[in-house]
Amino acid sequence: ASWDDAGKYSVNSISGSSSVCQGQNGVAYSIAPNATATSYVWSYSGAGFTPSGNTASITANFSGSATDCYLTVAGQNSCGVGPATANYPLAIAQLPGTPGTILGPSTVCKGQAGFTFTIPAVTNATSYFWEYTGTGITFSGNTNTVTATISNTATSGTVRVRGVSACLNGPWSAKG
Repeated sequence: ASWDDAGKYSVNSISGSSSVCQGQNGVAYSIAPNATATSYVWSYSGAGFTPSGNTASITANFSGSATDCYLTVAGQNSCGVGPATANYPLAIAQLPGTPGTILGPSTVCKGQAGFTFTIPAVTNATSYFWEYTGTGITFSGNTNTVTATISNTATSGTVRVRGVSACLNGPWSAKG
């Protein structure tokens, strides 16, 4: 920490996660505190960032539409706001989009295999998670097209899928 010519407190570099996800909450950021700064001004160059306060240690929430950006912080006291830290880059992983309509059979027979379910590729998805809300259906694979096997004891339910990215699951799509 140092003082500039106007007597304003200048802070050290920021520590905290430089890679976060859209929709992620409670991400910790901090700088080394200094007794001469009475508060801190946290600034974000993108959209969708909400800091928890004006102290040397904060938590931040990122909205579902948060964007890549730079984070800075400046110390403040009765002399004013000091110079900001160097830009601290934040990479924001985007949520997978909403899956389109699932294509595949609406009715299947117990004890059969080889039924194919597919959806168009989902934006920002690196893989897919397929699920059946009943029992007795298993899926092969984690792509936007899978093959299903139906057991002899399968129950009624709904096939659904969602896109998955580096740290997030997207919304569900359903086929009744």
